[in-house]
Amino acid sequence: MAGACVAWYRDQFCQGEIEAVKKLPHGDPHRLLEEAVAKVAARSDDVVFLPYLMGERSPV
Repeated sequence: MAGACVAWYRDQFCQGEIEAVKKLPHGDPHRLLEEAVAKVAARSDDVVFLPYLMGERSPV
């Protein structure tokens, strides 16, 4: 599930990063995202993420 959440975020919000990485010989958009996230302080702006992109215990 966590991988699906990362892929969803990448596909929805990171088109610029994906295009930039395509120009590199061994580019990986996930590495670029990990480097950006490492610079953000913990509890930055109290962002909350609820990973229910595919429903919670669907179809129950």
